[in-house]
Amino acid sequence: MKLKLSILTFFVVSTLNAITLSEAVQQGIQSDPEIQAEILHYDGKKISVNVAKSGYYPKVDLSGGVGWEDTDIENPHSQQTNDESIKKEVSARLRQPLFEGFATVNDVSRSTAEKRAIGYKLLTLSENKSLKIVKAYLNVLKTREIIFLSEKNLKTHEDILSSIEKRYKQGVSDKADLIQIKGRVANAKTDFYAAKNNALDADAKYVKVVGELPINLENIINKKVYIPLNLEEAIQKSIEKNPTILEAKENIRVVESKKDGTKSGYYPHLFGDIEANYKNDADGIDGTQERYQAMLRMEWNIFNGFKESYQYEIAQKDVLSVKQNTQETKRELILETTLSWNAYLLLNKQEKSLQEHVEYSKEAKKLYQDQYNVGRRSLIDVLNSQVEAFNAAKALISSKHDEVAAKYRILNSMGMLNKTLGVNVYK
Repeated sequence: MKLKLSILTFFVVSTLNAITLSEAVQQGIQSDPEIQAEILHYDGKKISVNVAKSGYYPKVDLSGGVGWEDTDIENPHSQQTNDESIKKEVSARLRQPLFEGFATVNDVSRSTAEKRAIGYKLLTLSENKSLKIVKAYLNVLKTREIIFLSEKNLKTHEDILSSIEKRYKQGVSDKADLIQIKGRVANAKTDFYAAKNNALDADAKYVKVVGELPINLENIINKKVYIPLNLEEAIQKSIEKNPTILEAKENIRVVESKKDGTKSGYYPHLFGDIEANYKNDADGIDGTQERYQAMLRMEWNIFNGFKESYQYEIAQKDVLSVKQNTQETKRELILETTLSWNAYLLLNKQEKSLQEHVEYSKEAKKLYQDQYNVGRRSLIDVLNSQVEAFNAAKALISSKHDEVAAKYRILNSMGMLNKTLGVNVYK
């Protein structure tokens, strides 16, 4: 309880303006450390694409040195010259890759797919975070409605207690009625305090996911939420648009690019080289030497211990493994969409029955009260009818909020929750 109170005290300076569901989700997304960390990861992957593209550009190397050199030169006439000198040399080379067995092409394809996969992972994370915020938002609304209902229930019991006490003093009611109503008042108080405790818990959870105290939230129970007309349409959109399945498809491209990249060792590599060399007192020759050349060079590794063959075989296994994981992801997505849809349908049907229960229990409570006033019903009948009406109303409140949550859960399974709410994850 101390922790809850400290949280409320800490956020007492929060804004008093009403906050919409979209605003709450946007606030929660922007302040979530895990999402911000994933955004940084995504930014890093964007740069890694440029790293891969650097393979298309020329490389410029400079080198130089100075030191002692001892040279023995044997000329064609069997004369040998010994020379010691302080050698100085400087060289520069510009190398333009012309063909590297598609290594750079596959590297760029791989890094691009990795960037997209991380982007979809970020969207999946944000979709799930948004759903948590929606549930926390709805839970705050639900617990506050139940507090109001519990307070009203307590007030009704206290009014009955007051009436029974008067009747007891007048000798109309006996002590059993008085004890009975006092016990029911105590139970109503328990319900009220439990409702307040649940509300504090809901507020604390809201603070955790949004970062501020829930004040003046909008009532979204009757707000229209557009979802597919049937389960088949929901599943189809989930397979097409859910970022989890899109991430899985990009992961397939990643491993396929890695597999194709292992073939680069089978090809000759071509380079265009431009070189300039400067030497002084080198190679047994006094004075300066300068050399310039432009060359088309080929490098081809003919045998490398079957390394490329083994790497290709490993990459093939990785591709098959990722494809199997993608199928599993698809199955889980279909299951989640189906469960969300079934929950929505059941809650929708349940709400109609609960609404009828509330209306009948209200009418029964009124009739029991009228009959009690003329001596046709006992106090226990009146109290039981009050409890039934209270429980029916509380169940209806929970059902309404759960139905709205189920709709947003369907949107989450389709990867369309943030889009529906107008929430921007990456700015």
